[in-house]
Formats: sequence, C-alpha cells, structure tokens
Amino acid sequence: MCLPPIDLTLAQMAQLDAGQQMPVVSFSIDGLASVPPGSSGFLRNESFTVLAIQTDEAGLAIMSPPLFADDAYYICAASTGVPTAVILAFGGSIDFGPNLTLTGPGTAGHILTSPGQSYYSLSLPTGPPVTSPDQLPPPYFVPGMWQISGPGAQLSPFFAPQYRALPFQGQITSPPTIQLANHANFQTIDRQKDLAVAWDPAGYGPADVVTVNTGASGIVSCRARATDGRLSIPSSLLQTISPSANSYFQISVTARPDQTARVNISLQGGGDVPGKFTYTFTESFPAVFK
Repeated sequence: MCLPPIDLTLAQMAQLDAGQQMPVVSFSIDGLASVPPGSSGFLRNESFTVLAIQTDEAGLAIMSPPLFADDAYYICAASTGVPTAVILAFGGSIDFGPNLTLTGPGTAGHILTSPGQSYYSLSLPTGPPVTSPDQLPPPYFVPGMWQISGPGAQLSPFFAPQYRALPFQGQITSPPTIQLANHANFQTIDRQKDLAVAWDPAGYGPADVVTVNTGASGIVSCRARATDGRLSIPSSLLQTISPSANSYFQISVTARPDQTARVNISLQGGGDVPGKFTYTFTESFPAVFK
C-alpha cells in the first residue's frame, strides 16, 4: 500500500472513472544554478509558480509518478532512450482571486497577480554570471516555512470561471538548496573509475531525495536519501556513456512523490480542488567524459 501524491475523494475518483475531467492545482518552488547556453558562467534562477488545470484520469496518471519500494527506488541505472513529450488534456478555469501572496522566512512577501486566471508566476532576478556555484549569491528560497494565500474569487462581469475558490492558505517547508561538494572535480569525469558524489546533508529530512543525472547520448541516473550526503556511481554504468565534450552533470533535491505536501482548496458552492506543493533545487553544468 502507498499514498497517492494528491488526495482524491470517492466522488472525484468516480468522476475520473466515468471519463470526466476534474480540477487539480500545483504550487512549485524551483531553484536552478546552471551555466545557461551563451552564458559566461553560473547563474541562479528561482521561481514560484501556481498552475491549476482540469485533467482526466490519463492526465492525472502522467502527473503522478509511480511509487517504488526503497530497494527499487534508491538505485543507479543507465538508459539510452530520450525523454518523450507528453501532452496533458486540460481545460476550464479556476479563479483564486485577484492576487496571491507568498511569504517566507525573513521576507516581507511577494504579490503574485494574474486576475481571473489559473496561472500565477513569480520569477526572481538573477545576478551577474560567476565562475563557480560557490560564488553565487544566497538563494531567495531559504530553508523554512513558506506560505501561499489567496483572498478567494470575486465576482467579475468579464470573467466567468468554471470554479471559484474560497479564501485559502497553504504551507510548505522548503529544504536547503542543493550544492555539490568539490564542483571542480566534476569538470572531467573518468569513466573507468567509480564516481563519488557528495553534498551537505544538513537541513534535509526523510522526505527529501537527491537525484543525479549525467551523460549525453547515454544517461546514468542515481537516487539517494538526501540525509545520506553521498552516493557512488559505478564505473560499469559510466562506461555506458560515450566519451563526449557535450555532456552534463546535474544534481537535484526534491520530495519523494508520496511525501509531497498536500493542499485542498475549497470552492464556492462546495467541493475541493486537490493539489500539492513541490520543490526542486538543481545544480547543473557541462562535463567532459573520458
């Protein structure tokens, strides 16, 4: 038995079984330290997004990654396939109100506006490029409790949403931004040796998962508990990656799918919009395999 990433009522499950659509919402914190194409160095990009859509059973399945037992989840594996693009069926609209407010530790709060729409986004400014992720300015999304709140839908003569939200607030506890130890050691990767990957485990909990992806035409992916502070990629898997100067190394931290924070937004007239809070912090840069 395992928990789904969002809470569904019996009525909502019956609605999906009948081939109908239902509304879902996601709140996402994202932080990326990377070397973008055309940039001379590392930049930190951070954002907070709110997305509400209507989807059917197939779309909800795509949005809900499969859950595995620990011995099948915390592993390393190689693949040669390329990601497949997925189109989600969606429609309808949900009115959360004229604005949303995001507050967190030590912040005065940000107002996210998108009147009458089901999409809100906050993108924070980036600083000048630097030569190492160690030189990046501190992240905006510091560890701790972050709260998103909305005043609820208001009557409008120009917008007639299918769903109107009541006033709400939800919370997510954000972990620290991930940072690879000894970044300089990963500029060139020897495929003949096991690759030790380390990060600072302080501030992470049992729900946090670190994922490492590296390669180009071939990809090796590993998962470990963020509290472990390290993992090792076997040379036997690294040898499945062709030597290339156009490869990459990426390390991310997020919540395990069955451990995401849930949120249910009550609607005017009854019912709820189920959803979840997610966070993803990533460090990514070019690497050479030899």
